[in-house]
Amino acid sequence: PCYRPGRDLVIPVFAPPQKWSSSPWLASPARGSPTPSAEDRPRKTLAYFSGNLAYNEPLKYARGVRHKLRQAFLGKPGWRLVGNSGGMYSHELSNAEFCIVPPGGDGWSSRVDDSVRHGCIPVIVMDNVHMPFETILNYSAFSLRVPEADVGNLDAILKSVSQSTRGEMRLAMRRL
Repeated sequence: PCYRPGRDLVIPVFAPPQKWSSSPWLASPARGSPTPSAEDRPRKTLAYFSGNLAYNEPLKYARGVRHKLRQAFLGKPGWRLVGNSGGMYSHELSNAEFCIVPPGGDGWSSRVDDSVRHGCIPVIVMDNVHMPFETILNYSAFSLRVPEADVGNLDAILKSVSQSTRGEMRLAMRRL
C-alpha cells in the first residue's frame, strides 16, 4: 500500500481560486448591509452531488455507490444530482445543506474540500478511505460518515440531523 495511517498524511488536491467563487466564507458584505453567515443562511437543497452518475459505468465503478445514489435519489424533491454543473458548481455547493462525497472511479474523491469551503456538510460515503488531514482533524465535528451499505437510507439520515446540529457543524467548518 502507498498510504500508511499514523505515518502518512492525506492532503487536499489543488484547486484554482475560481472554483470557490460562491463560497459564503469568502463573501464580503455589501456596503452597510451584513451578509448572513454560512451557518445560518437559508439553503434550498437538502442534498447535492455533481459528477459522473455512472449511467454507463460497470457496477464496480465507484463501488456501486454512484449507481445507488442515482437510482434512489435522482429527481427526488430536495435532492440535486447532476452529471456536471460546470460553472454553477460553486453556487450549487453554497446552496446545499449536505454534499454527498461518494468514491470516485479509483475509490477516492476530493469533494470534502469543495463542500467545506462552501459550508455544505460533507456526507462521506466511502468505507475505509481516509480524508485529507483526517488523522489530525475531528471530522465528526463537521461531516457525516455513512457506510456504503446505507446509501438507500440517506434521505432519512440527513433529515434526522437537527437544524441546531447543522449550525454547529457549519461553525466547526468556519473554524477550519
